Amino acid sequence: CDHWGMASRGARWAAAGTVVAVAAMVAAASLWMIRNAPDSSASSGETIPGVVPIASLPFAACYAIPRDARGEIRAANGVYPLTCDEEHDGQILDQVSLPTLEWAGSVAMKASAQNQCSAAFNRYRATFADPETLIPGYFLPNEQRWNEGDRTITCTLTMGTPFDGTRL
Repeated sequence: CDHWGMASRGARWAAAGTVVAVAAMVAAASLWMIRNAPDSSASSGETIPGVVPIASLPFAACYAIPRDARGEIRAANGVYPLTCDEEHDGQILDQVSLPTLEWAGSVAMKASAQNQCSAAFNRYRATFADPETLIPGYFLPNEQRWNEGDRTITCTLTMGTPFDGTRL
């Protein structure tokens, strides 16, 4: 029995285990993102003072999602821009503009957004202080807004609850 062969076999099993673990984490994050994506079938939301389109925020900007008095999320065409020192719901990770892409249906568009934003999350993963506490997400214009020319997917970082401080 060759000791090098044993070490190589062990290393191969360790590498395979790592690949499986990473694939499982990506699959879980992908499933969460698709299930929790904003409803792109809804028509335009209400206009709320102080709310701006999320696509207008720059990289690393922090935001709060509009909520009613009970804390329920309101259907709005945007978010409240905040400083990252304030408690906020998320932070902008990336903006993906797809000006020539035609609407391909809600499920396909959500899958495309999920793929774009998973790639952005993975690009920055090594820079996050505590990546396992972060949840990648996205905002995707609904079909009506997409057809009117709003073709920007906004990738975000969120946590299970509102947080303060920057994550980028």
